[in-house]
Formats: sequence, structure tokens, C-alpha cells
Amino acid sequence: GEVIPVWGIGICASLGKTRIGVYQRPRVGILALGDELVPPHMPLAPGHIRVSNLFAITAAVTKYGGLALNLGIADDHLDRIESALRGAGEVDLLLTLGGSQRGDFDLVDDLLSGARGHIVFRDIAANYVRSMIFGRFGQVPLCGLPGAPIASLVTFEVFVRAAIWKLAGRRNLAPVRVEATLQEAPPPTRARTHFQPAWLEARPQELIAMPLHVQKAANFPPQTLANGLICRPPDSPACLAGERVWVDVIDSLVPPAQA
Repeated sequence: GEVIPVWGIGICASLGKTRIGVYQRPRVGILALGDELVPPHMPLAPGHIRVSNLFAITAAVTKYGGLALNLGIADDHLDRIESALRGAGEVDLLLTLGGSQRGDFDLVDDLLSGARGHIVFRDIAANYVRSMIFGRFGQVPLCGLPGAPIASLVTFEVFVRAAIWKLAGRRNLAPVRVEATLQEAPPPTRARTHFQPAWLEARPQELIAMPLHVQKAANFPPQTLANGLICRPPDSPACLAGERVWVDVIDSLVPPAQA
């Protein structure tokens, strides 16, 4: 249940252990949903946007040890979505991006119904991840992630990363969690868990966390800068700058600036 570190491989070699039992990397198929989506190399027509989270989530699967299978884009037709997912072949986990809300063209609910599969849970009491759907497509676990890039990033880090690690045989599924000093005051959380992308930096005497906001980052969206997720339980009061909060580390810490 442990990842073999670099020196662990050296120790195996020194002991003459040329073969050891390991888990296979889990195969994860990722499919983006939406008539409005086009690949990055295509010109944009009115009403279209280039798909971005498909490639970001594919990279995240690889980062956490999965074998990522980019299944491309499926438009908003149930039979085409089903065909694209079945075309993934033998996989351990399926991810859909978009289509998990309750609109007329959000079809993940329909996909996980009847003979095709079933929903295990949905409607999570947390920001960003609340529209995620988890179920089974046939016998394969499927996570229906939100389509918005920042929501899909947070949902992946909160739920999918642990699923990939579980499939890979890891025993400890929790991310590294550190305590950091807030540089800005976040609002109360009300009746739901609150996840806030943050910029986490190592200062000489402490770690600092700067909450990142969609409305304040037109040129650099939060998902491009975030290396941490501030985690606050339901009904937490508003915090003050300078208070300490728990932050899940999701990327490399930034070292202190050199004088």
C-alpha cells in the first residue's frame, strides 16, 4: 500500500530483489460533454468554446499515477455519449466533464439510469463540487464532474484523486494537509463545506495562504495559480487575515523569495 520511493528502488536492488509485486496503474477514461466544445486546434465559431478541462484533467490523472485515456468530446446526444464511453475498452474508472447539472442538455443522470447503470450519490453539500454525480456505467465506476474548469479541478482534487490512489493500491488516501496563515479574510461558509483554491507560499517563519477568486483573476484564473485548497467545515464564521487555516497541498510549495 506504499509508493516505492527512489531510494526504495535502490534498496531492492541492493538486496537482489529484481521482481516485486506491484499494482497496475489504473486506467482512467476522460470524456468532455457539450455541443459547444471544440478541440484547441479548431477555429471558434459563434457559440463555441475551446475545451480546456479535458486536457487539464487528463494531465491530473497522469500526475496522480493513473493511465489517462483522453476520449475526446461527445456532443449532447445520449447515444453518442454512451458509444464514446464504451469505446474506452477495459478501464477502471470513467470521468465525464460537464452534463452533471439538471438542465435539458445535462445527460449524465440519463446515462446512469435503466440498463446502462445507476447513480450512487449526487448533490454534495459543498461549494464547487455540489453538482458531481457518482455512479456506475455498467460495472465501471463513473464520476460526473462539473464542466466549469475551476469546479472540475476542485472536484477532481477532493474526490477523484483519492479514487485513483485507491485503485492503485495505496493505503493512505489523504493529501498532505498543512496549517497556514491567511493573507485575506474569507466569508462564512454557511451550511456547507467550503473549498477555496489558494496560493500557498513558504515564508521563512511560516506558510501563508492567499485565497484565489474567479472574479479577481481575469488574466490568471485560480486553477492556474492554485497549489492548495483551503478546507473549512460547514457553518464556519468569517475569518480574519492573519488567522490560521488548514490547507490541502495540491502542487509544489513556492519557496520564499530571495533577498
